[in-house]
Amino acid sequence: MNDNYIWDDDSYDRLAASHVPWQDAQYVIRHSSPVIRRHLGRVLLLTGRAADGSWLTVVAVETHDDTYHVHDARRLDAEESAVADAATGGV
Repeated sequence: MNDNYIWDDDSYDRLAASHVPWQDAQYVIRHSSPVIRRHLGRVLLLTGRAADGSWLTVVAVETHDDTYHVHDARRLDAEESAVADAATGGV
């Protein structure tokens, strides 16, 4: 994918308020595999494992074709993580 992700002060502030280091969100966007991608209108949800192995969902809003503004992220709870494991074959 050739998606572009835009980060601004609000992105970092919302991630900090959600107790998600920006590096974890960046890891999911750039390096996590497999990633569960879901589009809800202009909203893109990327769910993948952070470098520490925890599951994380990054929320981004499409501003132009293939360009997304990073909005927020959150860690999945144990039940959601089990679902993500099942969806990805336990990888």
